[in-house]
Amino acid sequence: MSASPYDPLFVRTMRSCAADFVYEGEPAGLPNPANVDDPLGLMRPADVPQSRIHLSHTWIHPVEHPQHWVDEHRHDYDEVLIWTGADPEHPDDLGAELFFEIEGVRHSVTTSGSVYLPAGTRHCPLGFTNVRRPFNFSALSLSAGYSSGDHDAVRSAASVAPPYERLFTRELRVCADDMVNEGEAAGTALPPNLSQPWAIVRADDVPEAKTYITMSWVHPTDEPQHWVDEHEHEYDEVLVWTGSDPDRPHDLGAEVVFEIEGVRHTVTTSGSVYIPAGTKHCPLGFTRVDRPFRFLAIALSGDGHYLPEHERGQR
Repeated sequence: MSASPYDPLFVRTMRSCAADFVYEGEPAGLPNPANVDDPLGLMRPADVPQSRIHLSHTWIHPVEHPQHWVDEHRHDYDEVLIWTGADPEHPDDLGAELFFEIEGVRHSVTTSGSVYLPAGTRHCPLGFTNVRRPFNFSALSLSAGYSSGDHDAVRSAASVAPPYERLFTRELRVCADDMVNEGEAAGTALPPNLSQPWAIVRADDVPEAKTYITMSWVHPTDEPQHWVDEHEHEYDEVLVWTGSDPDRPHDLGAEVVFEIEGVRHTVTTSGSVYIPAGTKHCPLGFTRVDRPFRFLAIALSGDGHYLPEHERGQR
């Protein structure tokens, strides 16, 4: 079978991207905490040349004692840090307590969610007070590459104004009404093995947000399931699927079927696909799901909304 012309848009093997992160581990002259796996590249130009983002995937394992992980720094682009628990039956429960600073103000986190960091914002130290269960951590740079803060653009960028609590998403809120190509919004039933979609980041919750991110848990099924109808967007989008076994991060535990411009693709490993604006994509569904896995949709809309303004006004 000949290769699809859209294969270069997929990340099927997540490669270590530890060298990209200059504020943690060996590049920062720090020991990597023993409970933190090496970061893996979920989406970056090194793997998908069209990509305008850099997205990592890291498993954090249990630890009883406080751990420092990342030093203070800032960027000349917006960044989103995402943390999600590994229990699909209790998606809000992170199973850990993080500590995280913004402009020197310390915050604690115990629920699945995120923080949105506008360009120029000093953030970190980041670490853990305790980790009871493994959880997933992703860093999303709204830039083609993860870079250090030694640039004039960073030094001159205005710091975000307090209070900083508004930058956090601490509660996963259902956003099914925005997902117009699936479930009730599309006039169809949501597959029985799908959770409702939850907003990880959106402008409705974080006014500064320039991206819209949803998360769903996909549960086991022996029956093929159709989920999302064919559609296209005015912006680039990234779809992400990651397995729930921290000891086998590359194993999705499922078989996903997905079309791009009518060409069918099959996915069995943790990874992602980059969808340029105007590209017809889906149907999306599953041939089988052996273990629960996470699904994220990242809309690079520029305004933190999934739907264009003219469509929002019609709903």
